[in-house]
Amino acid sequence: MRSFLAIALSPQTRSVLTGLQRNLRAGRLVDPDNLHVTLTFLDDQPEETLEVLHEELSLLNSPAFELYLRGVGCFGGQTPRIVQAEVEPSDALTALHRAIAKATRRVGIVLQRPKFHPHVTLARLKPHDASAVGPFLSDEAGFSHKAGLVTRFGLYESILRPEGPVYHVLAEYELLDT
Repeated sequence: MRSFLAIALSPQTRSVLTGLQRNLRAGRLVDPDNLHVTLTFLDDQPEETLEVLHEELSLLNSPAFELYLRGVGCFGGQTPRIVQAEVEPSDALTALHRAIAKATRRVGIVLQRPKFHPHVTLARLKPHDASAVGPFLSDEAGFSHKAGLVTRFGLYESILRPEGPVYHVLAEYELLDT
């Protein structure tokens, strides 16, 4: 099962990001219902492994924290593949990511992307889209939004379809009140 762990965004934050997407004149926009902050991509995993991971994640004692979005950027170097809203790093977010990475290792999942760069993917680009991204990046460089208190994260299944991925929440994990 193709899966990932992520922070769901509030309807208000998704609305703000949808407004931001309207200013992007290139790429395939991420459906507003699919906007999220990926904590880690798990790739394809057997259901049994995800069940054991679920037990591990249920034991985490990570605190709730405020989430802020600041700025926009791209992944992919000279030929960007992704346009994203940047997530402002925080100690609590980094600690949550580390706790999740430890839990995945305990159940035998090897993460393909060990470096953590928190973001919200706004659009996926084709090579010919790259030149249209520059104006968006400079126009929206000052983007800032307080996304609110993060009180949980989820385990999601990702089903790839030609019209775009469909995500299903498999489980949610509560963070501790601060």
